[in-house]
Amino acid sequence: MAYISASDISYVMTDTELIQLTDDAGTGSIVTGRVNEVIGMAAAIIDSYIGGRYKVPLTALVPEVVKTVSVSIGVYLLYMRSGFPVIPDKFKWAYDDAITLLKDIARGTATLGIEETTQERENAASNKPANDRIFTNNSMRGY
Repeated sequence: MAYISASDISYVMTDTELIQLTDDAGTGSIVTGRVNEVIGMAAAIIDSYIGGRYKVPLTALVPEVVKTVSVSIGVYLLYMRSGFPVIPDKFKWAYDDAITLLKDIARGTATLGIEETTQERENAASNKPANDRIFTNNSMRGY
């Protein structure tokens, strides 16, 4: 599920930049499909980081921080897919900051401001009986 739209990307980039990054055929217009592709990729990256703490994809009210991170990653991916020789520093730094924030969220040192989900994990069952212990008080006596 995408967390932003193409208009969110166009808020931080000019139409000229978007045309340069998406118009492989030289038609002179923004190829919205390519913008939507990187938006989907950005959402997948976000979900991979925060999925251990939050139920993904996020639904209902998406926190603004997720939208901001999604824009930063999406713009960076547009530059990466276009093969531009140099990514402008402001977009590279925004991407680096976004990934750092996602890592902090995954570690629990930052939060999205929404309720975290704890995923129940089933305890692994053993095929050994409880009385089949190798290390016991008797076997370890003297060590």
